[in-house]
Amino acid sequence: MSSLPADDREDELNDEDIPTVAIPGFDPEDEADTDTLFEGHPFLELLTPNSRAKIILAMLRVRGDKLREADICDAARISHDTWNNHKDILADKYGVIEHVLDIENSPLYTIPEDSELADLLEKVIGTAAQKEREWLIEQRDK
Repeated sequence: MSSLPADDREDELNDEDIPTVAIPGFDPEDEADTDTLFEGHPFLELLTPNSRAKIILAMLRVRGDKLREADICDAARISHDTWNNHKDILADKYGVIEHVLDIENSPLYTIPEDSELADLLEKVIGTAAQKEREWLIEQRDK
C-alpha cells in the first residue's frame, strides 16, 4: 500500500519503469540463471561477509604497515575466529593481504605494495566517498 495521497500515486514507479542492464546470455526469468548469477562471484566472495570488507578497510588505512593478527582484529572489530575464517581467502586466493613474517609466534600481515586489487579497491572507496560527500551536500542544500 502506498503512503502517497491518491492523486500522487500515478507518479509512482513500478518494475517496468526501472531501466535494466542486459547481461549477455542471462535470462532473468530463468530461476536457475538467477540463482547462479551471483553464486561464487569473485566480487561478492571478496567483500562478503562484511567482515572481509572490514579486514580490507582496516588494512588499507595503514597500508604498508606490518600488522599482528590481534591488531587487525582490533582495527576491523572482528573476532579472532572470524579472522581465521577469512584470512586464507584474502591472502591465498585474492592476494589482497599477505603474510610477511613471524615474530616469535605472531604472524604479521600487510597489503602488498604491488597489489593491483588493493589499488583498485582504494579507487572504488575514494570514488564512493566522493559520491557520498556530493550527495550529503546536495541533501543539505535542499
